[in-house]
Amino acid sequence: MKKILLIMPLLVSCMATGASGLEDIAELRWENRVFVIHSNSPQQVVEALNQNSYEIDDRHITWFVISKGELSTNYQGEVSSSFSRTTLDTYFDSEYGVVLIGKDGGIKHRQNELELSTLFNKIDAMPMRRSEMRSREI
Repeated sequence: MKKILLIMPLLVSCMATGASGLEDIAELRWENRVFVIHSNSPQQVVEALNQNSYEIDDRHITWFVISKGELSTNYQGEVSSSFSRTTLDTYFDSEYGVVLIGKDGGIKHRQNELELSTLFNKIDAMPMRRSEMRSREI
């Protein structure tokens, strides 16, 4: 009985912290580059991202497509219910667009529409990405 009482607070704590999921893109800092895409044609955007999954994975990109309150993502974990609204409020002044966020958490590029080749070129020119590519060659 004592063991159960000792374990119970730990279980409750784990369940409480895990329940909310990803709340802020800052939680991905130093692990992933991020595309935040606010689009009125999310199916086309998600299809384009899925068709380029190798390039996206190779560049450590996590993407979020937000449209009319709906969220699509390649993020593997749970996402909090407030994530979409918080992200839109933080990164978008206009109605639609694309934001590239570097591993350091800074905004690196903005676009009106998704142009993956431009985003990939921007990423490949970043010092951290160049270092990643060099270390792979060794």
